[in-house]
Amino acid sequence: NYGHLNIDFMSSTAKLPQLLITIQLPNEYIDMLSSKFDIVYHHNKSELIEHELLLKLTDENHINAILFTGGVQIDKELLEYCVSHLKALSTLSVGYDHIDVKECQKRHIPIGYTPNVPTNSIADLTVALLLATSRQLIECIDIVKQENWNWNITFLCGKSLENSTVGIGRIGSVIQNSFVLELQRGQEMALQIGLSDQV
Repeated sequence: NYGHLNIDFMSSTAKLPQLLITIQLPNEYIDMLSSKFDIVYHHNKSELIEHELLLKLTDENHINAILFTGGVQIDKELLEYCVSHLKALSTLSVGYDHIDVKECQKRHIPIGYTPNVPTNSIADLTVALLLATSRQLIECIDIVKQENWNWNITFLCGKSLENSTVGIGRIGSVIQNSFVLELQRGQEMALQIGLSDQV
């Protein structure tokens, strides 16, 4: 969790530490980081960076911290290459198997990662995909676009998610908790549509 990664990079008289960013970030985040770091910004559409280029940028700019994604390998070679100035790593990913954790521990380099940040979004997407497949939503969209109606009684019935397992582990728990909705009675709306306030 980035909130727990608090590194004192410099004294009050030192220049800003060097941060290498290898991912595309919104401008407001860059502006926020610029108040704390001198930023070296290198990214491409794939969010990946060749290992040789990563070594070159980190060494030439005396990088103190790197912000990257799961596809970027942080290995022993890089850590040895930058041992005199690299102080922290942050990966925008749930896992950290692309980082040589043992080598970082030897060098007292802390690692920031985002274990729970995408969990709710993944749960939302899981339910969306389940509904899209079980209720044949893609086929429905195509039929509406093509105006190709079929009035067969079993046409696009699909399958109910009732009594189905829609997720396991952490994602399953979030799905279960996310879709317990609070229903509120709206008396004004009920009267407008001709229902009693007992609805």
